[in-house]
Amino acid sequence: HVSKKKRKIPWTSIFTSAPLLALVAAQIGHDWGFFTMVTDLPKYMKDVLKFNVAQNGIWSSIPYIFMWLVSMSSGYFCDHFVKRGYISVTTARKLFTTTASMGPAIFIIAASYSGCDRDLAVAMFTIAMSFMGTFYCGMKVNALDLAPNFAGTLMAIVNGIGAITGIIVPYLVGALTEDHTLLQWRTVFWIAFGVFLLTNLIFVCFASGEVQEWNFYGDEDEKEQDKEMAMQNKEKSEKY
Repeated sequence: HVSKKKRKIPWTSIFTSAPLLALVAAQIGHDWGFFTMVTDLPKYMKDVLKFNVAQNGIWSSIPYIFMWLVSMSSGYFCDHFVKRGYISVTTARKLFTTTASMGPAIFIIAASYSGCDRDLAVAMFTIAMSFMGTFYCGMKVNALDLAPNFAGTLMAIVNGIGAITGIIVPYLVGALTEDHTLLQWRTVFWIAFGVFLLTNLIFVCFASGEVQEWNFYGDEDEKEQDKEMAMQNKEKSEKY
């Protein structure tokens, strides 16, 4: 699907594309949850779980080790399911994004209700971050599905908008947890749950794993050639 020609970017088509806007929503949900954990998990462990600095460093790192393991393994399984024809690319993106959204949403709430039980809280946060690893074979690669010819531009748009949450989240958490109480932190996690839920619903309703028409902007001949190639690949896949 990738052309060697330099193309004019179809800005209007990009910003009116429902799948692209759904991808932006999913990125906002991912970044909101991710920045909540990255910037504020150590603070939560200090304020609520009463870990000292050395303990905080160790226990705060464990969720990300499991997140890395899951991100690598889920990528393999996602490709396997698609290649075998068990699920379509669109279904794969939605399935793994939903797992990566609702898994963390549920388990960070569970962590907040574990009170000051350190072991249980760390276990809940670890499970939450592990689920987040499936974002990478979900919405993180979706820009390549939609428009390989403009994937760099799409990633810039999606990540740029999503990164705004990195400004909002730390400020909001600080404002909501002035007294460093468990109830205040629980409010923070419920907000994250709501953001995860809303953005994931948008993605599930409007996302796509198919190449969009505007990927071939300005080259009708190439679009026809690509359709023929796609049909050939589909036939090979079905035969396989």
